[in-house]
Amino acid sequence: MSRSPFRRRSNRLNKVLDLVHTDVCGPIRTHSLGGAKYFIEFIDDASRWCEVRFLKSKAEVSKATTEYIALVEIQKGKKIKCFQSDNGAEYTGKEFNDYLKKRGITRRLTAPYNPEQNGTAERKNRTLLDSAKCLLQKESNLRNSFWAEAVNTANYRLPTKSLDGRTPYEVWTDKVPDISHFSVFGARVFHLDQELEEFDSRGQEGIFLGYAVQSVSLRPTGWVEPGTKLIKKERQTPPTRPDISFAVSHLGQFNNCYGEEHWTAAKRVLLYLKGTADLRLVYDPDSEPLTGFVDADWGSCTEDRRSFTGYIFLLNGGPVSWDSRKQRTVALSTTEAELSCVLRQQRFIETGGEPHIPRDVLRTKKVTLEHVPTDHHVTDFLTKGLPRMKHSWCVVSSGLSVM
Repeated sequence: MSRSPFRRRSNRLNKVLDLVHTDVCGPIRTHSLGGAKYFIEFIDDASRWCEVRFLKSKAEVSKATTEYIALVEIQKGKKIKCFQSDNGAEYTGKEFNDYLKKRGITRRLTAPYNPEQNGTAERKNRTLLDSAKCLLQKESNLRNSFWAEAVNTANYRLPTKSLDGRTPYEVWTDKVPDISHFSVFGARVFHLDQELEEFDSRGQEGIFLGYAVQSVSLRPTGWVEPGTKLIKKERQTPPTRPDISFAVSHLGQFNNCYGEEHWTAAKRVLLYLKGTADLRLVYDPDSEPLTGFVDADWGSCTEDRRSFTGYIFLLNGGPVSWDSRKQRTVALSTTEAELSCVLRQQRFIETGGEPHIPRDVLRTKKVTLEHVPTDHHVTDFLTKGLPRMKHSWCVVSSGLSVM
């Protein structure tokens, strides 16, 4: 037995807010930077104008919907007449039903297991997801945790062929849209920093992450200007101890989208610090030349296949500079990952103030380049998590000891 084909019906209303379609998409496996796992869209039937809200759980659906209704009714100066959704539990609670009845809004619920009846919202879900995937994978090469920014950008830019050449914005606002501010998602941008010291660079580099529909919405690590959203690239300062650099760098990627596993890992770092509070940076009074160790763990990130770079420079037996961070590009081999790591450390080599690639530095004989076996590489704990014994060896070898 099978279902009869679903008949497509086209009886679109021609007045704004006579009918609003809605649907929830998710859960999405990767949390957004703000911790969202779902998004909900509201589509005006007459104009096809769509607004998107991002949610951490389905429990927020009712709140997001009531806020949307209050907002658009004030903006347009008229009431929503009909509200269409599927029969999900997030839309059928008594409190939510009472709210709609109080405002005189008619319900239109689809039959169970018939998503075709909510076709406008279901198709919009698929369009936004496909467009966001293209923005992340093809246009910007950003990691998946930027999916909310990609969905928001896709919704902002997408036209429709169902309005006879007009855009949803034009029908919704009675204004012709100005697209002169459109930019490439993920593009390199610069922001004029207003809080500068005398010798600081005036332009701060960032990544273009879409358009701010509401100019009051702010990001913790960036700026929002009217019509444009920028995220600042944070300046990474090495932690006080090299033995926690990898853990801090790795966990720092999830500051705005952490889960239970990240919280547990952070507590383990704190327990480790408590148990090793007597460790100190120790330097030998005898003069020893500057020695640097550089390494990379190829393709260690399972999400974007980028490698982790670690370096440490020792002087008189103690560390003077170190870092652990993910590389900006995807290396195609171990050699490429390690070469990229070496090239980044050339600024620590004395070259008379002029930048040189390592081969030029070697020709001056000011620096020697030596291969270090994996078992004797001090930077192992800067590129990956290690067993206790190997980690302890790296700690001692990097100039940390109990005083």
